Order: sequence, then structure tokens, then C-alpha cells
Amino acid sequence: MKTSLLQCVLFLFVCVVFAQENTGKPDFSSFEKSLMEPQSSSSDAEKAPVESESASDAFERSLMASDSTSSDFEKSLMERPSELEPIYKLRENLLSAIKSKDTVTASNIISQLSEHETRSFVPIQYMELEVVYIEMNMYGHFLDMLLKYYKTLLDSNRYDENLTFASEDGLALYVKNQIMQRDTTRNVFFAISNKINYARISMSKKLKLEILLLLRDAYRDENVGSLVRDKASRFVKEYGDDPDAAWIKKCILDPLSRKSPRELALIERAERHEDVIEEKLYTGGFGMNLFFIKGGFGLGFDRLYRSDLYEPVNPFVNLELYFQIGPFTTLLEMLNHGVNGVTSFGLGLGLVVYDSRYFKVRPYIEYALPGMDLKVKKDNRVEHLYAGDDEMYGFSEENRAFVAAVNVDYKFGTPYFFGSRSKLTSFSISGKFGASYINLEDSDHFSGSGVSFFFDIGLGIYLW
Repeated sequence: MKTSLLQCVLFLFVCVVFAQENTGKPDFSSFEKSLMEPQSSSSDAEKAPVESESASDAFERSLMASDSTSSDFEKSLMERPSELEPIYKLRENLLSAIKSKDTVTASNIISQLSEHETRSFVPIQYMELEVVYIEMNMYGHFLDMLLKYYKTLLDSNRYDENLTFASEDGLALYVKNQIMQRDTTRNVFFAISNKINYARISMSKKLKLEILLLLRDAYRDENVGSLVRDKASRFVKEYGDDPDAAWIKKCILDPLSRKSPRELALIERAERHEDVIEEKLYTGGFGMNLFFIKGGFGLGFDRLYRSDLYEPVNPFVNLELYFQIGPFTTLLEMLNHGVNGVTSFGLGLGLVVYDSRYFKVRPYIEYALPGMDLKVKKDNRVEHLYAGDDEMYGFSEENRAFVAAVNVDYKFGTPYFFGSRSKLTSFSISGKFGASYINLEDSDHFSGSGVSFFFDIGLGIYLW
């Protein structure tokens, strides 16, 4: 019993001794301490400062803070869908081709990129293509791209509303830098016009390219608008057979012309031109014909004058002035009747039997006073001529002539009369064909009568 009690006392003494030697906290590891410590709330963790971190911890934290430290380019790489990688690879190859000036490769890559275009995704943008084609001097391809761009610009069914573009890569950065180097106060055409002049494309394509390049500023700058209008007008006139001529007239020339009141008035005036001509046929006007080519022959005038003393003189031109009221005409003319030396001044009445856009037929009858223009032959002078006279014109009130003829006019041009919207001017090649009965009664110098047949060809003008 005593032995058992003694053992208990010794055990308690040993426990007290060990307890006194370990009065501090146990030496637990940091990991053990973390397990033993209570969990802190998330708000407390955020407030607690970070005393130290490893390199891997720092990299992980930088990735988590990428929204504030990464560039847009880096973010685009992180957000790029994997299915677009082939497209961005093509864009990267295109940039390499641009830098090496490899036009063949660049053209092939652009074709491949175009094949990936869908209603919701555009693999290469218009401005990117513009920069590429200008940098590579590929002006034929540039023209094709501009034509496609403008012809489909208003097609609302071509793309979806949520359209996305390939961007934020090396090609996009290159294009951005190129555009920033441009003079933004002027159209890019003025910077590359000399290069276009030396481009290996036809003159019609050069003019077409100039029109489309300037078009973007045509409605913002009046001077550029006038330049585009003039170039478009020239293109339509000179290259009317070009497949794009009708489109350029309808979509570029006409709208720009309507923008100017003066140009609009001229367009409306031109559009009504043929209608005005049709409305004014047979209505009347004033005309003049000059006949430079004359010919004919006479019957019964063999002894009209003494050919041993005189020789006949013919006028340089025949002249006709006529007035038309409705289909009826009255005329005054100086006419050589096809007989040498015989010239008359006459008054006639006529009727327009046919009038059209190009042809006009006008028969008439005329009463005329004829005379003869004779020149004395050398070394032959007669008493009845005044001293010093070597030419005479014989005229008598008893002389008379009756003429029946027809005028045929070919109107090769009928423009408006200056700035008028309703008055016209016709230029024509005029022909006259007719017959005359002539009676001359000057017994001192010439006498006789007969019939003549004549024709005249010349130029005419008609104001109507």
C-alpha cells in the first residue's frame, strides 16, 4: 500500500517538473500553425498586407491584373477564337508580302481572305485593302475593289447587324501607321495622282479610278464635287461603251449635277432636247443658205450676147434668206440660173412638205428680176461703155424670170440657241434643184429668152 502511494507521488512530481520547463508555446511549423489558426474572412484577407511572395506568385498575380496592365493587342490575342487563327495567319503573311513588295503573293492572300468573308465576319477591311494596293502600286486591283465597294455600299442585306472584323494584329497596326502619315486635309488622290498616271492600266481605268477616289469628298468639298462631275462627264462622253459608263452616269454624274442648280437646269434642258425638236417641227423660223457650188445649163441662149466682145461674170455665191411661219415660207434670194452671166434677185413663196429631226424639204416658186454681168474682153472697147469702164451689169424693168425649185436640207446639228431652253439652231448642208424661164430685153447689150436648169450646194443655218 505504501509502495503504491509512493509511485503516485513520484509520477506527479515528474509531471510538475516537465510542465515548468515548457512554459512557452509549442514549436509548430508554419503549415501546422495555419491549420490551427481560425479562418479569416475574405474582407480581412484583402486588408492584410502581403509581406513577401515568390516569383511564380508575382506572375500569377500579374495575369490576374491583365485588365489594367495588358495592351489591347495582347488582350486580342487572349480573346481570339481558335477558328480564326488561319485568317490571322493569312493576315500576317500578307504583311510580310507587303514589306517584301511581293505583289503576286499579296494578291493570292487577299483572294484567300476574301473567300473567308461571311455575313457576320470581314477578314480584311476596305481601308486595309486601300493601303495595301497603294503601297504595292496595284492600281488595277484597287479599281476593282472600289467598284465593288461603291456598288454594294447601300446593300443592307449584305451583312448582319452584329458584324465583326479581323483587327488588332500586325497588319492592322501597319495600316494605322500608314494612314496617320497621310495629309488628312486633302483627298489621297492628290498624293498618288502621279503614280496613277504611270500605272500600267488603260486611260479609261485611270479616269475611272480618279473618279472613285475623289468620290468620298465630292459632297463635302464643292471644288472636289465639281472635279468629280467634270471627270464623270468626260468619262461618259469618251468611254460610253465601257461597262461602267451607265452606272457612273446614273449614280455619280447625275446626282452631282442635280446638286448644282445650274447643272440641274442644263441636265433637264438636255433631256428635253429631242422633245423640243419634235415640238417645233413645222413651226417656223429664220434661215440663211450660202451656195458655193453651182451648176446648170440653158436652152435658147446661144445668141444672148456678143461673145466676141464680152465674157460673162458669175457671182461667187448664191444667197437665200427665208422666213417660215408654220409650214409656209417666203424667201428672198440672189440666184444664178445655170446660165453664165445671168443673175436674178427674186421673191418666192414656198411650203414645207417634210420636216424631221434631220431632213427638211421645201419647194417654192419665185418671181425674179434677172440681169447680165458682162466683162469687156481685152483690146475690145465699144462706144456705148463709159470711159474707163470695163465691166457692166445690164438690168431692165422688162426683164423677168420665173423659178420653180426645191430645197433639201440635211440638218447635221441642232443645238439650243445659246442659253435658251426652247429656241434651236440648225446647221445644215443645203441643196437646191430647179428650173427657170428667163426673158431678157436689153437690146443694146444682150437679148433673148430661154429655159435653164440648175443646182446649188452649200451650207445653211436655221434659227427656230
